[in-house]
Amino acid sequence: MPEAAASIGVGCVTCHVVGKDVLAGAVASRAQPAPHPLLRDPRFVGSAACSGCHEFAFPDRGARGKPELMQATLSEHARSQTSASCSSCHMPLTAGGTSAHRSHAFAGGHDAELVRSAVSVAAERTEHGARITLTPRNVGHAFPTGDLFRRIEVSAEAVGPEWQVAASASRYLARHWQRQPSPFGVVLRSATRDDRPLSAPLVIELELGPAAANLPIDWRVAYQRVDHPRSEREQDASVDGEIEITSGALEKNP
Repeated sequence: MPEAAASIGVGCVTCHVVGKDVLAGAVASRAQPAPHPLLRDPRFVGSAACSGCHEFAFPDRGARGKPELMQATLSEHARSQTSASCSSCHMPLTAGGTSAHRSHAFAGGHDAELVRSAVSVAAERTEHGARITLTPRNVGHAFPTGDLFRRIEVSAEAVGPEWQVAASASRYLARHWQRQPSPFGVVLRSATRDDRPLSAPLVIELELGPAAANLPIDWRVAYQRVDHPRSEREQDASVDGEIEITSGALEKNP
């Protein structure tokens, strides 16, 4: 993609222009008339309006026995049974000019405040490690959603008396993919499991071994944007950026 086009991100025409029509919601949000004709459609303000960019199959469906979704945010939204629409979170009402209107900043995975508001996190010690509980809140889809390799890293380290790492463990919450050949000679990527939190609390057990019993434990939860997995080992992934959701320390056992 050209740099100039990439810097625009979601442009006006991405959502509002279909063929020769300029789409808008069924009810005008501003008192003044639009400077051009509009096609008003109630579906434009619903979640289905987001499907073109946030729910679609892999482009190699012809090589697959069954199409597989590359992004499935709208299906996740339906399973979450939330009453909130996509726009209520990602296009909140904001005051401006003579009337309130929907923000077009499209806050998402680069917005630290929004990412941190998606889950609450609690941590406690176990006999030889840590138990981290993630409870979704203010989110109407799996967390994280969108691009194939976005993930949550949950990690813990037992810290020795000289601040050395005596033991460590981590887990990545994501859609997990496996490469497999097809009859057409094309290597396909298919989901093997999905352990992202969706609606219900998710408990993660991180085992550090007996050495951790008498040591303090540092723990951390971070949202990561992966630009390339590099290998089947999740630890090898190239991370484009991350947002630390929260972190803390658990004192050693008495």
